[in-house]
Amino acid sequence: MKAAVITANGFGDGLIMMIASHQLTKAGYKVTTFNDHLGQIGDWFTNQSFQNQPKEGDDLSEFDLIILQHDNSKKSKYLIKNYRDKLTILYPSYNKNRHPKFTDKDFVFNGNKPIVCEVAKALSSLFNIEYCIENGLKIPSELTLKHVPSRIAIHPTSTTPLRTWTLSKFVAVAKWLLKRGYSPLFCLSPKERSELMPHIPEWIEIPNIQTLGDMAKVIAESQFVVGNESGIVHLASNLNIPFLVIAGNGKRIQQWQPGWRIGEVITPPNWVPNMKGMRLRENHWQHFIPTSQVTKSINTAMSEIK
Repeated sequence: MKAAVITANGFGDGLIMMIASHQLTKAGYKVTTFNDHLGQIGDWFTNQSFQNQPKEGDDLSEFDLIILQHDNSKKSKYLIKNYRDKLTILYPSYNKNRHPKFTDKDFVFNGNKPIVCEVAKALSSLFNIEYCIENGLKIPSELTLKHVPSRIAIHPTSTTPLRTWTLSKFVAVAKWLLKRGYSPLFCLSPKERSELMPHIPEWIEIPNIQTLGDMAKVIAESQFVVGNESGIVHLASNLNIPFLVIAGNGKRIQQWQPGWRIGEVITPPNWVPNMKGMRLRENHWQHFIPTSQVTKSINTAMSEIK
């Protein structure tokens, strides 16, 4: 039996949906996972095949089962239109007025629980597979987990400005860490590096990261990870590395928080107005999370680790 697991676009989405790929592989399926990022760390997954996201018109008829992480995209609509009989749809949320007719092959996640847990629950419920959140991720043999004792990896970017804490505050956190004997570094892609370098002090280490594989190696050897809501903090969680995620939407992060190792999460206070005409929490949440709150949380977490 051949199965396709089709994720949403993000790297974090890919790591989460690898739970389905890994568990289906153990159940005897030959699985191909469709995600634009995972192939860059394909050697971190044993006996798994990867392809980039399918496009409208691509032929998936060779697969007996297709599991789709629904993301309201044209891709999802195409797959539902052409392969509904083979399709199991996993919905982060479901609205009968916006989504296709729900079937007994589909599953809706509980919005109050991490999606990592809900994917495992879906596999258990739909395919009678024992509940398990493992996705098969293993670091290459030449790496040693948490190899650099004082390294704190900071990922100061994300996919959108609305999910990104203020860069100057990340710099302030790095300065605080350096004064306390840690070795903070900024994890940046080549594009991010060229864009942000003028705004980052020379004393902050920025390793030469050319690929997602390079980024993953830096994270794997770090003691702690600080970042926005992004795939990088999901990777830290997946590797059982302590982390802190800074997020603007408390309700969203309740569902999308990294769910392998549970880490620290900071969101703006509930009293910040978010009513129509005054979307301060939605559009300006960064102003309501001070540097001191982040450093205090890091200090507490590192004390518990020691």
